[in-house]
Amino acid sequence: MISISNIDQLIPEYLRESEHFFLVCLDIEGNVKDCNALFRRAISIKEGNSILSALNQGFRNEFEGLMDQMIHYPSKSHQVILDFGTSKPISSSWEFTMLINQEMDPVGFIGIGVELSLLEGKLSWGNLMEVLSLGKADLDENLKFRSADDQILKWLNIDSETLISKSLFEVQTLELNLLDQLKLKEIDRLKDFYHFSLDVTSGSHQGKFSINLLRHSKGFLLLMRQMNQLVKEEIFTKPFTDFQIESFSGPVWILERDTRIVQQNSFAEGVSEKWLKKLAKERDLFDLKFANEKSDRFLELIGDAFEGNEKDLNLQIKTKNGTAEYWTFQVKPLKVNPEKVFVMVYAIDMTAINSKLVKMEGELETLRELALCPSHILRSPLSSMLGLLELIDYRKLDPENQRYISYLKPLAQELDDVIRSNAKKMAAFD
Repeated sequence: MISISNIDQLIPEYLRESEHFFLVCLDIEGNVKDCNALFRRAISIKEGNSILSALNQGFRNEFEGLMDQMIHYPSKSHQVILDFGTSKPISSSWEFTMLINQEMDPVGFIGIGVELSLLEGKLSWGNLMEVLSLGKADLDENLKFRSADDQILKWLNIDSETLISKSLFEVQTLELNLLDQLKLKEIDRLKDFYHFSLDVTSGSHQGKFSINLLRHSKGFLLLMRQMNQLVKEEIFTKPFTDFQIESFSGPVWILERDTRIVQQNSFAEGVSEKWLKKLAKERDLFDLKFANEKSDRFLELIGDAFEGNEKDLNLQIKTKNGTAEYWTFQVKPLKVNPEKVFVMVYAIDMTAINSKLVKMEGELETLRELALCPSHILRSPLSSMLGLLELIDYRKLDPENQRYISYLKPLAQELDDVIRSNAKKMAAFD
């Protein structure tokens, strides 16, 4: 229920030109009193006409029933799916609430809607009516602020002149996690919308904020709201019991989207202390310094896992005492319910196996050298023998020696062929 003094001034400017939200104001009979540009373009209905005339058959009765419910329960918001009968049917999710005047008399209804395709992308809203009270800002294609309302300026503890032309990454009072920084820097690859959270680090409104970034023809619309304590607690819900997490045979970390550690086992605590010389605690950011030059790649895999992809990464880790260890990290999504996804990082110690492989490679190289050496050692004297056999004058030999020489020459030739064949086979292993 929203109290108004003038229905014609109810729709805020940013919603009048929105490319994502439908907004319509109706009188008590359901006639359109005002609407934004997107609703006007998409729905074939003129102001003053009933919204029922634009609905597909089957949805009209439902909306009439909805208006009756709002009149009987004016303090509640009411959700409904509507299908408008345009040339290209639009299925959309709506939330309506009653409008009352200063005398508490019902004067109409206001509704905010989005196409179902947008909601299917998991755009994060507590409810659609929140859109009316969110902080709004307009950003260009490079995520630089072009304008911001008073609510955002107050939250960021900054004046408009200082904020304009700064990018999201340059505002000192804003702190983005590494994963979202990586995604936002690939701005050309962003979908029509992107949801993330950030921390405001100064002023009277310090804390975590939820951000919805929606692309439009000239840049992005940024919608910002402060997250309450309930939302903060939900972020760190643990997907495993203590017994379950400890049953893993190696280090395991469960990460939230901002790469904070939601849960870890004692193996993970131990290796973190060994690799970084500090004990990582739950709710700390997952420190990737141990990955060295592969830190960005590791972060990309974590981001991909939140999109449903599972991948492995092999790392050589230099411990603080100077030794080298070899680990395989399995990075996979962990969906605990339809709305909540974590990422599980499971580490497998490959140091012993890698040492065996290195040893085996050394032994194979030795065997290869031993196999190749006879070829070089034997072919030289054998070539000399074959040359000498060619120089012997058979006519000066008695018949018995001639017979022995006739046996010796083909045997030497056969040995030469065997050595050549063996050398070719060994060369194939190089």
